Amino acid sequence: MRSVYEILSQRWPGIAAELAGRPAVTQTHANALKFRGRSMQSSRPEIEARRLVDRRFGDALPAEVVLSGHGTGPMCAELLRRGVRRLRVIAPDADWLQTALANWTEPELLAHPSLELELPGRTAPGLPAGALIEHPACLRAFPWEMARIRVALEKSRSSDLRLKILVVEPFYGGSLPIAGYAARAFRELGHQVRQVSYAGMAEAWRTLSDAGERLQDAGDLPQRFTGLAGELALHEAAAFRPDLVFVLAQAPLPPVILERMRSLGMRVVFWFVEDYQTMTYWKAIHEHTDLFLTIQRGEFLQQLGGRGHAAYLPLCTEPSVFHPQPQDGLDHELTFVGAGYHNRETTFLQLRRQGLKIWGGDWNPLHPAWEMVQEEGRRTNDEDNRSIFSNSRINLNLHSSTYHEGVDPAGDFVNPRTFDILACGGFQLCDERSLLSELLEPGRHLDTFRDAEELKERVAYYREHPEEARAMAEAGRAHVLRYHTFRRRMEECLELALLRDPDWFPAAVRRDEERALASDPQLRRLLETLPPEVEPSVDGISAWLERRGGRLDATEGLFLYMARIKDWARSKNIDRMLEARPRG
Repeated sequence: MRSVYEILSQRWPGIAAELAGRPAVTQTHANALKFRGRSMQSSRPEIEARRLVDRRFGDALPAEVVLSGHGTGPMCAELLRRGVRRLRVIAPDADWLQTALANWTEPELLAHPSLELELPGRTAPGLPAGALIEHPACLRAFPWEMARIRVALEKSRSSDLRLKILVVEPFYGGSLPIAGYAARAFRELGHQVRQVSYAGMAEAWRTLSDAGERLQDAGDLPQRFTGLAGELALHEAAAFRPDLVFVLAQAPLPPVILERMRSLGMRVVFWFVEDYQTMTYWKAIHEHTDLFLTIQRGEFLQQLGGRGHAAYLPLCTEPSVFHPQPQDGLDHELTFVGAGYHNRETTFLQLRRQGLKIWGGDWNPLHPAWEMVQEEGRRTNDEDNRSIFSNSRINLNLHSSTYHEGVDPAGDFVNPRTFDILACGGFQLCDERSLLSELLEPGRHLDTFRDAEELKERVAYYREHPEEARAMAEAGRAHVLRYHTFRRRMEECLELALLRDPDWFPAAVRRDEERALASDPQLRRLLETLPPEVEPSVDGISAWLERRGGRLDATEGLFLYMARIKDWARSKNIDRMLEARPRG
């Protein structure tokens, strides 16, 4: 009998190569399989598989099924036994796939001609003709990966909703443009978006911070200013009544403001696009959010209390800003764009004879690396970066570190520059990061280096093999545009919320209801006249009509009549019958 890995190598050599050298992370307890401390399969997986398939499909099993996530074979066996003609199994994580295969119950099951095995992001899933079923343990263990698969398959739950989303920006910093990109993406997904902008307030903040450092009695000025800015966001939220308040890192929302928003029934999602070891203010705010999103995993998620209300959501790019912009007569050999940190000065000093050009601010004019800095260390903007990324034969990307001489050996998160360079069609040499290979494939989309010596070797190699660099840049751009745009990431963000609870946004308008409203011109006219503070519900509209007074048309009269019926139902304790909505 052939082994699991023999069959894997014969049918899916690319996946076999991906798994080569990965250890199986297995732990058993009372005959139950665990992975990194999480229970993935009980001692009765066959029974669980039958129940899940019955609950999902009943007697109407489709010919084609996509199984998102997987166990060690019983779910696949149950679906194939019932006659599924095409079973696409998408593994959420390469390490878990290795562990599952090490414990696979029936090796020959993988040889079944109806079974197809995929890794997310390694193949293009496309839109399946059949139905989706999700492995429950994988939903708990790999929330972002499972949300990512749903979005890639165009099976997202959020596509049924039309949300009101308030995006709260920071005063300044790297997360400020991210806020704008996120707002744009939410709009592209069809949601109603309002932004809280603090344009022009950054200088006031800096002035007050400087005064707080200089003047003995002015130390609380920055905090009071932040509180005032938070009050502005709260007033915007009270007027807009959003389903979701989406907050970017460094936004001036103290815990008391976050809690007041939540008390108004708004869901607060905070995207912490920072290194948790460098920026530690997360300790004061994460418990005051409904969903806390991070660009790091491991130790950080554990400090946040596991995967409770925290989840991983990596960074990405905005293609409307970062796209190829070739310019005649502009051809850079070797470039870097970014701020001057000690590890970059030390590493890039090794390349000063290689013609390296550096753009960006905060470089030390007294350091020997300064001779490579262009335009006297002027800070670049998006237009500058797009031009440099597009017209450089080799773009360097070294993540910043304040406590390493070169590459951070424990570096994990992937910065936006990684995706922006590829979106511009640029070839990239990036320092190794532990989370990089989940997002991009080194050797196919970009190449990596572990230290200054290896960087020098890679630069020399790709100068001699420009065709390989060009092929990687093309593959990297295609991959980023498919999987790592802000539109995709914001859709994944909403999927993460709905994985927690399908009714996480109870007041949200469903798109089918919106289409029904559009077919009734009288109802549509009434809704268009509502002040922004009025909730578009029977209770909200009827209360507003009573306050407004005056003559009522037929549609307005119906709302008051429905409100009277609801009041009667409440008095008889049967109001839930009227509120019930079919769930699907």
